[in-house]
Amino acid sequence: VKDVYIQHLGAFDKESTIELLETSVRFRVFSHVLICHMDQHVSQQERMFPASTTTQSAFLAQDLNTKSSHNSFFYSAAQNLEHLPNIFSNLFHFYKSRNFAQLTALQQSDELEVYCLSAYHRLVDGALKFGASVAANGNYQQAAKKVLCGKIPSHLRTHARIGIARRLINAYSMANRALFFKLYREQCTIMEQAVLFPLLDHFRLICIRVMSKNKAVRMPGN
Repeated sequence: VKDVYIQHLGAFDKESTIELLETSVRFRVFSHVLICHMDQHVSQQERMFPASTTTQSAFLAQDLNTKSSHNSFFYSAAQNLEHLPNIFSNLFHFYKSRNFAQLTALQQSDELEVYCLSAYHRLVDGALKFGASVAANGNYQQAAKKVLCGKIPSHLRTHARIGIARRLINAYSMANRALFFKLYREQCTIMEQAVLFPLLDHFRLICIRVMSKNKAVRMPGN
């Protein structure tokens, strides 16, 4: 991405720049999920590595929660994700300079997906920073909705894909777990599910807290 900016590729080949930036977004989202949220599938095994692996990988064995100056494979989730807003901003700038109606179906789908990913990333980032309280920290939810209202061209705000994203964010705000997970499973793309994945357990805790306050939680046998 840095090379794209330094060499001003966008001034010479806009479409290639857009494709590279969209690929960078996908890479950063998937790498975060696979490295930071999939380790439980490894640690819960009786053997940490498959039997066919004779040499344990220093990369897989590292503790991502600690920073070691001796670790040449160090991965920073925060550093990885903090670049996303800037990439989204640049993509939005390039999107404004092209005619959506003249794009191929795949290009249109990619552009709509990036709009949704930007809103979901804002939601996840705010939720994990402000803790398991929906009502007390609603600003990040409004910020996610503003992406769908202010950052997107007016003629796309009524598109079905944008409507799904708006409904999912509203379901989160209202702690409507049934609608939230229905949309997540049935309507979100793989990329959208990946960017939302770190939020799932957090949202489940919010729903449990809401049910507890409403005295709607019943223990088995009661």
